[in-house]
Amino acid sequence: MRIEVEVSQEVLAAIMNGKCVEGRLRQQLSSLGTHQVIGFAPYNRKPRGSQDKVICQLENGWLKESPRCIKFYNSVKKELGRRMVDVVMHRELKSAMEVMEIQEILDNI
Repeated sequence: MRIEVEVSQEVLAAIMNGKCVEGRLRQQLSSLGTHQVIGFAPYNRKPRGSQDKVICQLENGWLKESPRCIKFYNSVKKELGRRMVDVVMHRELKSAMEVMEIQEILDNI
């Protein structure tokens, strides 16, 4: 039995350079449409990278801005008790919002 495998030029170049290419095999029609061949499609393994911009670093977290969202992260130990956790989180949110307001004023100048 003879099996044809179609591979793109980019994949072939990577293989010839000694790199490993991960992907998937799929049964498809040939370019002429006369018989079926197996096509190889490489996985898209490009790193996405974070587009988040740090607005301010906090004592127990951070405030970041992405193209679509404002992100606030805060982590406080349970050992402090519920009341102190509440006080610390509100204090850090208030300080983060103050920094954000100052940055907004400076951006509008």
